[in-house]
Amino acid sequence: MRSGVSGDILDRIVEERRRRVAEEGPAQGVRIPAWREVPLVPLVQEPCVIAEFKRRSPSRGAICDEADPVVQVGAYVAQGVRAVSVLTEEAYFGGSLADLMRVKERFPHLAVLRKDFLLSEEDVEVSYRAGADAVLLIARVLPQDRLGRMLDLTGRCGMTALVEVHTPEDVEKVRRFEPPLVGINARDLATFRVDLLHPVRLRGLVDWDARVVFESGLWTRAHGYVAGSSGAWGVLVGEAVMREQGRVREIMEGLAAGKRDWVRGRRFWSGLPAGRTLVKVCGLTREEDVALADRLGADLLGFILAPSPRQVDRSFLERIGPVRARRVGVVVGEQGGGLEEAVRLVEEGLLDGIQCHGEEDPEVVGSLCVPWYKAVRVRERGDLEGGERYGAVRVLLDARVEGVCGGTGVRVPEEVVEEAARRGPVWLAGGLGPGNVGEVVRRFRPELVDASSGLEAAPGVKDREKLERFFREIRDAEGV
Repeated sequence: MRSGVSGDILDRIVEERRRRVAEEGPAQGVRIPAWREVPLVPLVQEPCVIAEFKRRSPSRGAICDEADPVVQVGAYVAQGVRAVSVLTEEAYFGGSLADLMRVKERFPHLAVLRKDFLLSEEDVEVSYRAGADAVLLIARVLPQDRLGRMLDLTGRCGMTALVEVHTPEDVEKVRRFEPPLVGINARDLATFRVDLLHPVRLRGLVDWDARVVFESGLWTRAHGYVAGSSGAWGVLVGEAVMREQGRVREIMEGLAAGKRDWVRGRRFWSGLPAGRTLVKVCGLTREEDVALADRLGADLLGFILAPSPRQVDRSFLERIGPVRARRVGVVVGEQGGGLEEAVRLVEEGLLDGIQCHGEEDPEVVGSLCVPWYKAVRVRERGDLEGGERYGAVRVLLDARVEGVCGGTGVRVPEEVVEEAARRGPVWLAGGLGPGNVGEVVRRFRPELVDASSGLEAAPGVKDREKLERFFREIRDAEGV
């Protein structure tokens, strides 16, 4: 197994496969039938969870080197899976075409996707003879003309092509062919970093009639919900179900719940704009402040549901009426914040999402089929790990002040913000307001800024001039 994830991993994987194909042929030493011997099964069917078999990965190392594909896939089938992905790349993922052939021979009426770094029409033809019902074609790996030829041959063989994209440039490359099944990878194959919001945003660029599959990084019922509520037809899940087969059904349930909310128009994540700093105004307690923040361009409006000078109740949420921004209820876990009540408020349409700001159980929030994100209080770099264990789509950083959750006016240390920015998109709270938010936006380029006490004349009472200056400084810092 190759170790380490520095540099452009995808380029190294592709170069290794080219070398092996040159030395061993496209089957890489596996004896392939001269003619296909198993039935063709469509990949596009319900339930739309594609469960993957793989032994290892460059980013995570060994998952289960001794795993038997027939045993593992049998466990998936027992939970209702009707489509599987078999990773056949050997050097980095520990796979083989022999794994795919064993799975298809044992489960002939199961749809089997060959997941590999395919490079030519000959790869497609070998996949067909080996028993694959579908093949993964990675847009970044293939020149446009060759991609078109491979798509054409896949169709003529009666197989399905799952065309994978990760960037707007990938989408432009494949748009000419309008593939009916598009995979959007949350994992950047150059760095192997995962961003679960990335497929949500790229989904909007797929402007032809296509079913979209979200790939990578899905572990929980909540992750399935994010995909379904953001326009995904299906999901492809790998390491999570390799390690814990029971997660298959959880992710199925979340995906189904999310798809129902997508149809109802409840689209928390997909409706957030990209390309500018998102703004959350928190601690709102007056209807006139809600209206002003919404008019000025807030993307999220925060309502404290936990005991606090800024706490509001159901009746206030009922009074504020329709707004453009998303309404977020802030709860504080076991300290009286009322997570269950917040979930009910979302389900009833009085809130759009939840900010979990306490010591919630990761398993509990990971099972939610409503939009939520995690807030963590940080003082040093090591505190960032506390947010990562939740598997949240986004983590909001707030300053750690003992005995107080939010609204402290204390800034997050700069070195912590810098480290968070190296890891991924930053949502930042803590001591922000007019006078410093412009500098923060210019220096750290956070994806979202969140302010509460820095915008107040008194606890829970927003200052109109401060609000207007706050938004003006953000837009000035962006050059808008």
